[in-house]
Amino acid sequence: MSSLTKWVLSVCGPIATRVLSQLGLSLVTYVGVDTAVNYCIDYIRNSYSGVSADVAVFLAMGGFNTALGIVCGGIVSHLTLMQFKRMKFK
Repeated sequence: MSSLTKWVLSVCGPIATRVLSQLGLSLVTYVGVDTAVNYCIDYIRNSYSGVSADVAVFLAMGGFNTALGIVCGGIVSHLTLMQFKRMKFK
C-alpha cells in the first residue's frame, strides 16, 4: 500500500467508526422512546374508549383528540431534535 492510502485509511477509519456508533446509539434510543410513546398512546386510546358516550362527547368538544396528537407529536419531535444535536447536525 502506498503512504497516501495508509494516510486516508488512518483518517477515515476513526471518523467512520464514530459516525456509525453515534447512528447506532441514536437509533436504539429513538426506537426505545418511540416504542414507549406508542405504548402510552395505545393506553390512552384504550382508556378513552372505556368512557361513557356523554363523557366522550365532552372530551371531543373540548379538543382532547387534537391535544393528545399535539402533545405526542411534540414529544417525538423533541426527541428527534435531541438526537440531531447529539449527532452534531445543528
